[in-house]
Amino acid sequence: MIIPNFKGFIMGFIAILLFFSVFANQEFAAAEENPVIDISASDTHKMALKKDGSVVVWGSAFTSLTGPNPIMQNVRLISAGYQYSVFIKQDETVHTWGNSKYFPQGQPSEIKDAAQISAGRSHVLVLKSDGTVISWGEGRGTEVPNGLKGIVSISAGNNHSLALDDKGKVYAWGEDYGRNAIPENLGPVKAITESQNYCAALQKDGKVVWWGLTPNNMKPSAALNNIVDIKASPIHILALRADGKIVYIGSESTWQSMSKKEKEFYTYYSNIKAIETGANDNLLLLNNGKVVNFGNSVSPHQVPGDIRQPGYNTDLLGAEIRDKNGFVGYAGFGKTQQVHNKNIPYGINHIALDVRTADPYVSSVTIKTNQGEFKESDLIPLDTEGSTFISIKITAEDQKTAKTYFLRVDQALEVQSLFNETTETLTDSSEGVSLILSEESVLEQLNESKELDRLKVWTHLNNIGKNKDVSIPGLVMEQLYKNNKKAKIEVHDSAYSGIFSLDSLPIETLLEKQEMGLEDLTFIFQFRSESAPDFLEKRGITDLSSVYRVNILLKNENKVESILLNGLVESQFSRRGIGGNENSFYIDQDKEMAAVFKNKEIGKSLPFAAVEEGKIGIKHQWNEPFFFAENYVKLQDIKGLWNEYQVNKLSANRIVLGKPDGTFEPNQSTTRIQFAVILTRALGLEPVQKYNQEFKDVSGNEWFVPELMSAVNAGIVKGSSGGRFNPNEPVTREQAAAMISRAMKETGYEKLKLNESKDILHFSDASKIGIWAREDVKTLVQADIISGKTDGTFDPGGYTTRSQMVKMLYQFLKLVEYEEWEPL
Repeated sequence: MIIPNFKGFIMGFIAILLFFSVFANQEFAAAEENPVIDISASDTHKMALKKDGSVVVWGSAFTSLTGPNPIMQNVRLISAGYQYSVFIKQDETVHTWGNSKYFPQGQPSEIKDAAQISAGRSHVLVLKSDGTVISWGEGRGTEVPNGLKGIVSISAGNNHSLALDDKGKVYAWGEDYGRNAIPENLGPVKAITESQNYCAALQKDGKVVWWGLTPNNMKPSAALNNIVDIKASPIHILALRADGKIVYIGSESTWQSMSKKEKEFYTYYSNIKAIETGANDNLLLLNNGKVVNFGNSVSPHQVPGDIRQPGYNTDLLGAEIRDKNGFVGYAGFGKTQQVHNKNIPYGINHIALDVRTADPYVSSVTIKTNQGEFKESDLIPLDTEGSTFISIKITAEDQKTAKTYFLRVDQALEVQSLFNETTETLTDSSEGVSLILSEESVLEQLNESKELDRLKVWTHLNNIGKNKDVSIPGLVMEQLYKNNKKAKIEVHDSAYSGIFSLDSLPIETLLEKQEMGLEDLTFIFQFRSESAPDFLEKRGITDLSSVYRVNILLKNENKVESILLNGLVESQFSRRGIGGNENSFYIDQDKEMAAVFKNKEIGKSLPFAAVEEGKIGIKHQWNEPFFFAENYVKLQDIKGLWNEYQVNKLSANRIVLGKPDGTFEPNQSTTRIQFAVILTRALGLEPVQKYNQEFKDVSGNEWFVPELMSAVNAGIVKGSSGGRFNPNEPVTREQAAAMISRAMKETGYEKLKLNESKDILHFSDASKIGIWAREDVKTLVQADIISGKTDGTFDPGGYTTRSQMVKMLYQFLKLVEYEEWEPL
């Protein structure tokens, strides 16, 4: 008896699945059967005409105030004007909808045989099937020339009108502004358009011509091949190609100022059927009957859902952070940020995230930590040792596009106004401000049972840019160390922050010395600055910061001494600089450099840190004088290179260098020693002068030995078989992967940044990757540092070109946060 019941259950379950499957398919089919067949746009709103004759309107406030209009059914023709819409129904009646204040006067109740309608700012044109034109409204744009016939297209603008006849001739009338002066050499035309104070025409030979008060220096963003239609906005022309792609024609400066995200729209879609333009935006009708609206003043998700093409926007604006008692803070992600560092109040051990995305219709948000996966509003336990690293994966509305962001949360205690402040000669006899942290006040706030990830020491607004000594009592350091050995200390004012980890200090060693108690010691954080020498500007380096130096000294009673410090300090500055130079300046992210300054010479380059917008972060050694500036390097042969930005960025910081003739030679192969040297420069490793004949084919007199030995000591490079290094042999793709993988271990990285769903098995030649390199290659694939070739291979023995080397290096530096985020 059990088996028949089981069969019945299965059959019933299948029937339910089939029902929902059919129902879903019917819904999908219904959507496909009622696609958008026409679109129209104005400065204030947009319209879409569906196959069943219904109209969808969105945009300006008047559309929502008026609401869906029941008479917008059985519509045949539509056009959007300034704060009004005009449409003709199947029964040939004419209707206007919107803000009645802007309705053109004199509208006829019906028009027979209308073929096209065009609404301008204050007048309307209608093209009839017999090739004649009628108009109503205000202004000279309504003054249709007598005898006009054979018209195949019309365009109504700002008190001005255009018409095109069947022989390709253009007619213009209305207020002039140069719009009536049709170019004498205008050839046969197949499309016309106008906007505000200028007109444009598409000649049958494919050339786009414009006249009137046009925007300055109009240029196309791509080749104008096989153009089939054009539409004009006040600041640009949108051109549609026969292959379904679009091209921007406008001011070059406007194009350059666009975000990477906005430019992407011009190349993303290749199935466009029709185009329209608004004030500063574009409206696209795709072949599938869906609509896309993008530009400076709109967001694609504003298109109503039933006609909207599912978006691919994965931008994360930020996340509201809450604990069980309510709001804690907000982590705002800037335009370029993929990692955000957020301090939350000391003592909180669980948080929940409420994620804010630019597109409210994203399909999913996935939150992960090292302890597991969480949903929004779930309470996330914070790590008990060090920062809590959280990944936030945003999957777009199209359910295909995804991007992962990262949030680093520190439980922080901010110490303010707890100083005994004096102005005096400092520990190195320089003039400045001496600040002494109040031991009693800080210890009162520390609780041994609560983890503290960061102690923020505020040094007051009136100390910006000044030399300063900040004294931190030994007992404070001891309590911090017992609470969390990985805790960080941040000494900061409104323009500078010096951040270091407790494990860079020899606290364990000091505690082991029984003759010395920490209560008798004081740690002195030194910040020093002096003006950079003028001769640096003669080397093409501009907008110089001061020369800075950060150190920690140990004070025992009246004796001050240096101590052995490990690791790096991260110094963060306002991007506009502080102190030193009298003139305010701004460091361009595309041209920035940072370097050590010793013995009146520029030393090694220093890596940048991934910090919030408006700041510049530099990783450097203790007591190491350094500066930052702009360094414009013009390489002659990289214009238009697929990773031109990356090459320029790393050459500005002197990580990669051009040839003596000013070229970069991006397609030239990279040697093993070149790759090793560039890695050491990128990490800011100190050159090592000592060489003990580690390699049979390196004598010790070569130019690269100090940097090679830095890479050897850091475990980044190893010799080949037989004790040789083969410095001048081209580095293979698997060798390069191994070097970067070892560098990742040297710097440390967050494993949550790896996409563990990726593997090397999808490469058709995966078996050819050396066993010794397979884990390294896999790690870099998961980190998006390397990818396969277009033919599906990895080509492990293939050579790495100089441009490929830069791409790998740049992606690596971003992963380990030794580089800033690329502008979007």
